[in-house]
Amino acid sequence: MAVGKDGVPHYGQIAENGRFLVASVPPGAVQWAVTSPDPSAEIVPLPAPGQPLPPDRASTDAKWFPIPDRYAITSRADLQSNAQPGPNQFDIRLKP
Repeated sequence: MAVGKDGVPHYGQIAENGRFLVASVPPGAVQWAVTSPDPSAEIVPLPAPGQPLPPDRASTDAKWFPIPDRYAITSRADLQSNAQPGPNQFDIRLKP
């Protein structure tokens, strides 16, 4: 996700090769966030208050790997770039 000077979140998908495309980000400062939910995770409702959370399951998608939670929110991710008019390239380097 990219948030430009317009304050609007702009979303894209991460391809298997790690490349991504986020369209319509206005020129200027951009803050980034990166998430990668487990594609094989079952969506289950939260338990009732006071009940324990279900245990985490291991992913069944051998190509998927988790991205640290700190990258999920632009204010914590510390990922910035400066978008110019037209196509841009920004390499996002994530640390474990």
